[in-house]
Amino acid sequence: VNDVEVQNTQDTAETTDTLDLSQPGFGDKGDTISVEVTPTANGLTGETAIATADVINTPPTAEVSLDDETPPITALLTANVTNADDDNDTVTNTYVWDVNGTVVKTTAGAGTTDTLDLISETTAQVGDVVTVTVTPNDGEEDGLAVTAAATVETVVIGEPPPVDPPVV
Repeated sequence: VNDVEVQNTQDTAETTDTLDLSQPGFGDKGDTISVEVTPTANGLTGETAIATADVINTPPTAEVSLDDETPPITALLTANVTNADDDNDTVTNTYVWDVNGTVVKTTAGAGTTDTLDLISETTAQVGDVVTVTVTPNDGEEDGLAVTAAATVETVVIGEPPPVDPPVV
């Protein structure tokens, strides 16, 4: 790894060997990994073959869920994200909220939660589908976008119905 020997497998008849990059010091993003193979047989030594590869960034991943898949029309809907990054980079998320396919809110560079107030930030009605699409980013590249959806339900019994703001 970067011209420092981290593993030496000698005197084996195997035609493959592995280097576990998840082990500390065995290769991180940006490192160059080299492998040298010198064949020997019957006391004769062949020419050494060398191969190299650069360790590249692995994009982050995300899983998203909503705190309520059938929220009342008065809800503050919360998206919760779990991120992973094989390179241990800091991950931020971009949240794109839409109602029936129309974007109503975008939050970029956020952490693992974001909210959408169905009353003040949308004109959602009973039966509308609210979707959040989350794209993780590790500072170098985006990971695959993930989506969660909820269908707006009627007002929960015991809650007052939504009130239109006064016209001024």
